[in-house]
Amino acid sequence: MEKKGRREEKRSGGRSRTSRRREGNNRALLHFQRTLVDTVKELYRESSGGHEKAEREILIRIHAVIRPDSDWKIEASPSVGRQVENAVREATAKEKVFRPGHVYCYRCDSSHCEHSGPPAPERVFGGYSQTGVPQWPELAQILIEQRHAGVEGIYRQTGRSLAAAFIDAESLKHRQLGIFGKGSKTYDILGQVVFGFLRFPPPKGEAREGDRTAFTLQAVEVRDRSGRPRVVLNVIGKLSDGSEAMEALMGPHHLRVLDVIVTARRLTGKLRPALVVGARTAYGDERKLVASASSILRKTTRSLDRLGRQSQRRTLHAEKRRVEKRPTSKALEDAAGAQDESLYQDDREGTIIVLGSRSRTHVFSPEGRHITSLNLKKEEVESRKRRQRWRPLDAEGRRLFRKSLRSILGE
Repeated sequence: MEKKGRREEKRSGGRSRTSRRREGNNRALLHFQRTLVDTVKELYRESSGGHEKAEREILIRIHAVIRPDSDWKIEASPSVGRQVENAVREATAKEKVFRPGHVYCYRCDSSHCEHSGPPAPERVFGGYSQTGVPQWPELAQILIEQRHAGVEGIYRQTGRSLAAAFIDAESLKHRQLGIFGKGSKTYDILGQVVFGFLRFPPPKGEAREGDRTAFTLQAVEVRDRSGRPRVVLNVIGKLSDGSEAMEALMGPHHLRVLDVIVTARRLTGKLRPALVVGARTAYGDERKLVASASSILRKTTRSLDRLGRQSQRRTLHAEKRRVEKRPTSKALEDAAGAQDESLYQDDREGTIIVLGSRSRTHVFSPEGRHITSLNLKKEEVESRKRRQRWRPLDAEGRRLFRKSLRSILGE
């Protein structure tokens, strides 16, 4: 009887040891999971600029090999830590909204850092450094490197002479290292145009010389919040007070330049990046996309250079007379006074449509930035409504759009 009790106790003790080992393993796995989650949360907070809440799932895939014959050595390329970090960066990159007037800084993982915009009105984007930091040389330096014949004319005090140069994508990224975004699709520059100078008068009441401003026009492939690719024309330029120079183009001084930009933006917006279905197909589609964007930008460069040669012969009065015949000058006025029934959403393009008087139709971004204007006949407008190409903008969309307009108008 006593021996039987000892055998039962032994068996019970055996089960207890197994149970303790299992509990220990479970605690270790739970600790590993908590450590992984805490690490991902911290990496996300750092990568997203301090945000605590992710707007989409973060998929973590870890590929590693553990070799028992080598003292349980773990092998992974890249390292496990780097794999986790890359997964988090990829997730946050899909959440970051494209910021007009700024480029993406890969070192800071942000389009809101101090490196993302030109530090002075005469600076343009000159490419990325090895560590993915945007470089902002003076326009004249770029034109000299390009051996542009009009570089001297941009410093003339009379007239509005300007010069433009096309720069291909590879020239902008050739110094950039792969680990700092060279092959990234977060902000993939397909090509750009730099041009200037445009002279803007000082604000009313300020007794100072106006700004002499350079611009960068970039065709960029970006991702929306769902990860879908699209191509946009990013217009980059700053005034000395830090405001966006694109807004100043809406005035009467550089309307022909604005026309060229609006045309380039419309053509660029029609480009459609292909979804990746295979390495060979994706590579071919990428080359075709770059070629198409470069063609648009080269034509834009020629148009801007031609304006530079013609600008001496045009007067401000002629410019004002010309713009009065086009709906562009009424864009902000019509948008600010639009009734609810005059606001629509273009689902295919992701834009806001404002129906003005006298057949005027204006296209805005959801952030309130004017894209283009045109004259449409009533039957053309009704056709778009009937096909549900344009849908009435809902209450929340109207509220956000008007809030953006008030910010742009300084109200």
